[in-house]
Amino acid sequence: MNLFNYFLQKCPVLLLVGLLQQAGLDVSFSKAKLMLVLVTLEVKGYREHVTLGYTECKYKANHAIPSIIPINGTCHDTCGGVPIKFPFGSGFGCGHPHFARYIRCSSGVLQFTTGTGIYTVSSIDYSSNTILVTDPLMSTCSSMQNSGSFILDRESPFSITTDNVFVLLGCSTTSPVFDKRQDLCDTGSGSNICRGLYSCNAITGIGLVPSAPISTCCVYEPPIPLGSGYGLDLPKLQCSSYSSVIGFGGDEGNPMKWQYGIPLQFNGSYYTESCKNCEDSGGSCGFSGFNQSFACICKNGMNTTINCYGRGSCTCSTFLGFKFDA
Repeated sequence: MNLFNYFLQKCPVLLLVGLLQQAGLDVSFSKAKLMLVLVTLEVKGYREHVTLGYTECKYKANHAIPSIIPINGTCHDTCGGVPIKFPFGSGFGCGHPHFARYIRCSSGVLQFTTGTGIYTVSSIDYSSNTILVTDPLMSTCSSMQNSGSFILDRESPFSITTDNVFVLLGCSTTSPVFDKRQDLCDTGSGSNICRGLYSCNAITGIGLVPSAPISTCCVYEPPIPLGSGYGLDLPKLQCSSYSSVIGFGGDEGNPMKWQYGIPLQFNGSYYTESCKNCEDSGGSCGFSGFNQSFACICKNGMNTTINCYGRGSCTCSTFLGFKFDA
């Protein structure tokens, strides 16, 4: 049985529908059946170009189509001015699969996603394996409002660092953060941070008046990195809002000059020799297939399982990661 007949029997249009819908395209089954896709197949050491057209078969994707992603054909090394390096990627199929669901580039904005929201990644420090995210609902001296919670997913490869200085604002007097047996709030230098934020005119945004008593404020600095599943559950903590201070701008008495954000540590152990070999050849490290196996994405849009040496002068175009000869 040749490859064409094999795929007519084994490979469904349903996969193509799923891939298109995964890419955010609303494509019906009937429309997908009319699409002709030229696929470069690699089976048992040799290649054959096969045209898949009107077919309603079923198949196991990883058997012979290892390079169906990334959707946009290539991976980019920046997003809105933020450099993107492994283990992160600019889109699905780029970077390491463990990070793909959390970090993505959307309309020129690098985003970090958890179950509690979507946040902007303002910078990445690869030397310290740290990203800095900003929460649009987080309170600062210039803008305060009731915040949502910030919690890391249980499977997240990120952790909350000890550099975080969380400030819980407008907390109930019965809040568990004030449990003296827990000793959670910094009542020393933390009191100055509370006074600083409570002096801001924006404090009215959470129902308080400027220079209100700081008895409803708590400053918490994690003594150790807090891993997956940890964060700030504001309803449980009975607090109206939160802030995260990462620097004082040389003036601890002026909260308008303070820097705000949430630094998160990421696991840097995913970098492998295969990825290094791919990057040395000019490619970007990514993944493909339903088992999310390693793929080296070349600048011409071609995916390989090793590197991009000898693959840099392809006169071809790509659609959904499929290769068409020009």
